[in-house]
Amino acid sequence: MVLGTLAAIIVGIWFVNTYVIRPSAITVVGEGKLSTKPEEVSLIVTRVDASSDIVGAIDQGEQSLNKLTATARTLATDAQIQKSFYRVSPSANGQYIVANAFSLKTKNVSQLGSLIKSLYQNGATTISNVSFTSADKDETDQEARLLAVKDAKEKARMIAKSAGKRLGRLISITDDNVAPASSVSTGTNIDIVKQVSVIYEIW
Repeated sequence: MVLGTLAAIIVGIWFVNTYVIRPSAITVVGEGKLSTKPEEVSLIVTRVDASSDIVGAIDQGEQSLNKLTATARTLATDAQIQKSFYRVSPSANGQYIVANAFSLKTKNVSQLGSLIKSLYQNGATTISNVSFTSADKDETDQEARLLAVKDAKEKARMIAKSAGKRLGRLISITDDNVAPASSVSTGTNIDIVKQVSVIYEIW
């Protein structure tokens, strides 16, 4: 009797493990986007100089850098400037190449266009890594993240529906821990974009 009951239990467990339908899982990437007013802008300014004399190349690079930082402070009096890159290297044509770069932060966002033009006019080789920061960065980042999660749920629901299934429970959310990307959307606002990866069960 006991052996028969035990055998029935084992068979029952095997049947459940074999034939009970388990939910599938889908992974979707949600994107949250909102528009806000920028409080600060940062950028990288690079200047490259060349000379057949290494001392002359270094001196020329310093003069060029001083001119550019002075230009930046004229248009952005609150500018935070920090030297971020310096390299001296020989070239194939016998000249020495001196590359200087500095980072610049300013709250004078409205003058960004004039600042960039003036920097190029005064010898900047490249201006890169232009990024904006909103007034309430933590709050804005969290709002963008919540919008991304909401977007992911809607995408998962649509995928499940198109497959003739229904959306199940949320399994996991993965934040890339990267600061939201920002880009100019109008003359006064910027778009903040955040992405998250979400896994849902579908039945």
